[in-house]
Amino acid sequence: MAARSPLRLLAPIAIVVVLVGVVVVVVGSSDGGSGDKGSARTATAPAKKVPRKRTYRVKEGDTLTAISDKTGVSTARLIALNPGLDPQALQLGDRLKLRP
Repeated sequence: MAARSPLRLLAPIAIVVVLVGVVVVVVGSSDGGSGDKGSARTATAPAKKVPRKRTYRVKEGDTLTAISDKTGVSTARLIALNPGLDPQALQLGDRLKLRP
């Protein structure tokens, strides 16, 4: 009886690799159902909110992060504009500067 070659184990591995490659190509090239295959998708950054008001009055349940999200001013900027501000002790009715 002739000795079997260890290369015989590579055939099943090669088949799996090819199948995985096909799945990756098919899934990666799907365009989400749009009929236009030639258009390139471009990601646009969301527009920054520019605070219209100069101050914000703290409402019940507000946190510094929530105020930042509502106004578009970063938490670091809020802290810099409002020296002595304790983010853990916001009081109802406090006025926070949004712009210098």
